[in-house]
Amino acid sequence: MQKPNMRNRLLLPALMVFLFVYGAYAQTTSADYFNRGQDYYKRQDYSNAVSDFTRAIELDANNANAYFGRGLARYHKGDVDGSIVDFSKLLELSPKFAPGYVNRAVARGDKKDLDGAIADYTKAIELNPALILAYSNRCSARDTKKDYIGAAADCLKALELNPKSVAAYNNLANVRYHGRDFDGAIAAYSKAIEIDPTVAAAYHNRGTAKWYKADYAGAVVDHTKAIEIEPTRPSITPAAPNHIAN
Repeated sequence: MQKPNMRNRLLLPALMVFLFVYGAYAQTTSADYFNRGQDYYKRQDYSNAVSDFTRAIELDANNANAYFGRGLARYHKGDVDGSIVDFSKLLELSPKFAPGYVNRAVARGDKKDLDGAIADYTKAIELNPALILAYSNRCSARDTKKDYIGAAADCLKALELNPKSVAAYNNLANVRYHGRDFDGAIAAYSKAIEIDPTVAAAYHNRGTAKWYKADYAGAVVDHTKAIEIEPTRPSITPAAPNHIAN
């Protein structure tokens, strides 16, 4: 099974929220490096972004923006451990900033620290009960831990807050799939496709669920559509109900 990498793609908007809240507190010189670091980050030049955010921190060790920006840049460079360090420092400086907990949770999840990730998502929800991404991502983490009841509840809460959330429908479908509720999984994948018909993984996953229902013709149609959307996507055989391949 495949799932789109939606969580990581949502880290940048959290950065922009943070800038509006905290940007005024950076010292002028530190802010210069921070602002250029932002520019590099937006251009996906993560190495130079890390360098500028680091310089901003050297000039102002309390520049929470810079820790947040460097955490994001490190994450996208594949330095997940470094991103966790930076998000943790950010949260020392700004312990009530909910997106910081979400981003650290994403990184912890990548390190297979599911308990730590769930704790961070839970803290983010305590701080901001309307934070849809926290519910959707906690759903995925709980799904991985085979807490299917808790996972489904989280995804349904995310959908209550945003009925158009493709990520929430995709994650809910995964939960149902792992619980061998293939009809429910197909229905949820279909909703995700209805909202965004360009997500290849949703077609692939729905096709796999159909395969387990012995709807081989339907599986071929969905897998063919997934290939049309992403022709370079690696070929993946149908996964067992307790596994999703990223």
